[in-house]
Amino acid sequence: MSVKKPAKRKTTKRRAGAPSSTPRRENPVRETKPFPPPDIAAPSICVKCAKHPSLQRFIRDHGKKGHRCGICHRTDQTASHPSEFESLSSLVRALVRYFYDEPAYNSHFGGDCEPEGLLCRENDIVEHKAVRGFPRSAEASEELRVSLFDPPYPDYDKGISVYAGYSDGHQLPLLHAISTINSSLYANIEDRLSKENYFEVQKAFRKYLAQIDSGLSTTIRPGSLYFRARIGIAKRFYHSPGLYDGEIRFQPYMGADIGAPPPPLASAGRLNRVGVSFLYLASDQSTAAAEIRPHPGHLVSLASFRAVKEIRIADFGALDIADFSASDARLDIFHLGWTISKEISLPIVPEDRHKYSVTQLLADILRKQGYEGIRFPSSVAPGTNLCVFKPGLFREVQRQGMVLGVAGLHYKMRKRKHVIKPAPGDFDLGR
Repeated sequence: MSVKKPAKRKTTKRRAGAPSSTPRRENPVRETKPFPPPDIAAPSICVKCAKHPSLQRFIRDHGKKGHRCGICHRTDQTASHPSEFESLSSLVRALVRYFYDEPAYNSHFGGDCEPEGLLCRENDIVEHKAVRGFPRSAEASEELRVSLFDPPYPDYDKGISVYAGYSDGHQLPLLHAISTINSSLYANIEDRLSKENYFEVQKAFRKYLAQIDSGLSTTIRPGSLYFRARIGIAKRFYHSPGLYDGEIRFQPYMGADIGAPPPPLASAGRLNRVGVSFLYLASDQSTAAAEIRPHPGHLVSLASFRAVKEIRIADFGALDIADFSASDARLDIFHLGWTISKEISLPIVPEDRHKYSVTQLLADILRKQGYEGIRFPSSVAPGTNLCVFKPGLFREVQRQGMVLGVAGLHYKMRKRKHVIKPAPGDFDLGR
């Protein structure tokens, strides 16, 4: 398969105001007009060839049947409108940036293909296998794939580049996959909080969050059911209805024993400061139990809670990369939101509770903006977690408590490419 090589890298400058630890490319600001669909036979992608959910949603929202897909060349499926090619290109680039480190495709640094070549292999962005009756091959789709990554260096605020580029003749740090590294904006806030009081950092953090706000807001309906767990039980009883068939029964924690602690007893948590009482819940029983990290053999009390009114929350698990794929500037904001979602979800051992300083400040800001809680994905179960700023917004459902016994734990591992001793062609990208 033949693929085009990237255009010669041009001199770029660091973006003003960017954290010095992660310099970024920026071209001189100039007036540009949206470029028309490229002069190729099929500047569209159909829903059958789109694999990533964000790409599928984009195509359904900006397409119809009749447009010819540039990958499989069929016209009987909904495909993106040719006039939306610039946005389609930016979204595909954003997804490449999300999944791949630059050295994986930059042939100047060890990659064995260019970014368009990634789409011919097993990937999470588009389908690469052929469909009966339709070509869907590297050769047939090459024109579209190459066009998706041209021009290679759009301005920082007008497009997305998949190459770090050069500044004053020096190679800038290669791009990391968004999904493998924390946002530089988040790291900047974290660093400032290690040196300054939180109220001195609040203004800058609020400015960043304002750029995410439109994709965060959602509501929880009255009566919505959530769950809360606690390791241990209130009591155990021996039940003997007959002479020889007795059994042990367990009474779960209920009421104040499993609800949010009163403020004087509230220790610092993911989103609450010490002395501040928030109610942490989960979307399902399994997630609630997994979030308290029980060990095999533990008994777990479980309680149900219902929302007493409509609740406005910020949902960091709902951010769609397609809403932030117009430019590198917007992608940086998505990366911040993605990092916040990940950091809220991660368990922290007691000696590292200082790492909650960013997420606690996050809760302060969102609460002042009228949010009543935050929803975020669980890192240990398929469900979601919910932190409610006012525990009274949920009420425990009477007589629905239960006790679970932890039978075992399961960890899913995936072998990653590794190196014991770096070779001459291995470039150090840090941790």
